[in-house]
Amino acid sequence: MMTFGLCLLILLMTWLSYWPVTKAGYIWDDDNYVTQNATLRQPAGLMEIWGNPLSTPQYYPLVHTSYWIEYQLWGLDPAGYHLTNVMLHGLNACLVFLIVRQLAIPGAIWPALIFALHPVHVESVAWITERKNVLSGFFYLLAMLVFVKNFLDKPDLTESGASSPEANTTVFKRKAYGWLATLSIVLLYVAALLSKTVTASLPVALCLILWWSREKWTPRHVRLIVTLFLIGVPLGLTTAYLEKHHVGASGAAWDYSLGERFLIAGSSLVFYLKKIVFPYPIVFVYGHWDLKAIETLVAPLLFLLVLGVVAYRDRTRSTLVASLFFITTLFPALGFINVYPLQYTFAADHYQYLASLGPIVFLAGVSSAVLASKVMWRPLLMTAGVAIIAVLGLRTSIECEKYQDRESLWVDTIQKNPECQMAIVNLGLEWQAEGRIEESRVLFRKAIELQPEDPTARVNYALLEYYSGNVSLAVSQLEAVLKMDPENSLALYNLGVLLQEKGEIRQAESILLKLLEIEPENSGANNALALMAYDRGDLATALQRFGIAHQQARLVPDYSINYGAVLIDANLHAQAIPVLNWALESNPSHGMAHRFLAVAYHRTGDDSSACQHALIASQQGVSDEVLQKILAACK
Repeated sequence: MMTFGLCLLILLMTWLSYWPVTKAGYIWDDDNYVTQNATLRQPAGLMEIWGNPLSTPQYYPLVHTSYWIEYQLWGLDPAGYHLTNVMLHGLNACLVFLIVRQLAIPGAIWPALIFALHPVHVESVAWITERKNVLSGFFYLLAMLVFVKNFLDKPDLTESGASSPEANTTVFKRKAYGWLATLSIVLLYVAALLSKTVTASLPVALCLILWWSREKWTPRHVRLIVTLFLIGVPLGLTTAYLEKHHVGASGAAWDYSLGERFLIAGSSLVFYLKKIVFPYPIVFVYGHWDLKAIETLVAPLLFLLVLGVVAYRDRTRSTLVASLFFITTLFPALGFINVYPLQYTFAADHYQYLASLGPIVFLAGVSSAVLASKVMWRPLLMTAGVAIIAVLGLRTSIECEKYQDRESLWVDTIQKNPECQMAIVNLGLEWQAEGRIEESRVLFRKAIELQPEDPTARVNYALLEYYSGNVSLAVSQLEAVLKMDPENSLALYNLGVLLQEKGEIRQAESILLKLLEIEPENSGANNALALMAYDRGDLATALQRFGIAHQQARLVPDYSINYGAVLIDANLHAQAIPVLNWALESNPSHGMAHRFLAVAYHRTGDDSSACQHALIASQQGVSDEVLQKILAACK
């Protein structure tokens, strides 16, 4: 009953601290994962999620399955997705409590509450995309709990000298229970990996627990650990491959020498440890630090020196085990493996979601041991503990506020990291969408000054100037990018589209065809070339290229609508219907998709469906002669 009550306390404290996120919206890449994720909008999307690793930004099928279920329940209401993250984080904190208590570490409630309320975890909980962390963490911690309950102080059940029927029955039951525990751990581990492969470090963590507990290894332990390694290593390597070749974590921005990567790793460890002890300021993008600075070299060396001295004097192995857990769990994010955010920052709070448990459990355990041994200090230490929990919870609530929307996030990031070029560009895009053109222009120019060779700011600045009527300036900015990087796909595509809109068709086609030589699956280039082919009356080429664009980028409904419209022009009405319906899966309120569907259904004789879509199109503000005739016939 006490355990249940303490778990309720942990959940309640978590809900109170994270309550502001219930009013939060979507940020940064939440569109790729949720709002524009076409796999969530149809039953067949589940097959895509599991069967096609390239159908989602990252192949974490359990995460996208959770999004799929939620989309069926509450659509795109962000509150539901945020509440799920908070619930998972609260359950993870309860699992931390149960694991620490099972390991007989003093004061199990303290590390659980610190983990639940520590502001370094806000990024993992308040950012819908980081469902990866809280969901994988749930399966990871549940597997660890099963392990510590069933693999510590348990005899090897493969050998027994029992001879009586009763003894044999008992041994059989224990063996069956042991195999069930083993199977549970393996399945939970696979679930964790299918949510985020950073959890591949679980077998290392279990080895550390065995070593710390001075448990005698048995064949049962060996079989389990080896099995987990055989599952985790290939899945981890697969993720690293997809991160490089599908997500795009390759190129000059990730070109660090081995020595530089060791410096990044060492300084990152110190950085993360400092954030656990003193979590201020908390920044969404910390940026890159100077690898030539003396502190970048000295800080890791001091860290290792202090760790070595403390570990040598610590006969309980606790210091070394906590440190090794911290390091090995963080390893995928220390810079040795290319991950996409490495181009923006060397460190991010969500990387240490699980790794933080090493220092948190160690520091809380040491403090609890002191509390138990120093009777006179108990009131003071208890007061200090409660104060720390209160401060952490308050800081977490404050940090949640910046996740209300994209603008709030980027403004907060720039205030704390004024030279964050990525945040400046993204805020510029937000303000441009709001019509704050001059303010956007200032931000884009500042971003170019910070990183003159970065193409993103120049391309966005070029588009801003183009739509503001400064065509020559826009062209010059795109050409400047191509002088630095002749194969920059972003600049090639936008220059091609810009020239197309200016009417310089031959030059536009030449540039876009060059882009397709570099990136044969560039859907935007195929769509633009299809439009040019259609304008000159080459219907066959237009159909071919629109079809390719539709297949390559089903997250972009306009490409599918273009394809459907040309299919109707070619009198292929039956073929146009599924294409246009797919466009509506991505954007159910797209008026032009409904307009073309009304035409297609009308010409195939399905007047009921034609009237339905014609009415929706008119409600969306679409009106033309063809649509009016269909609506008139409906009456």
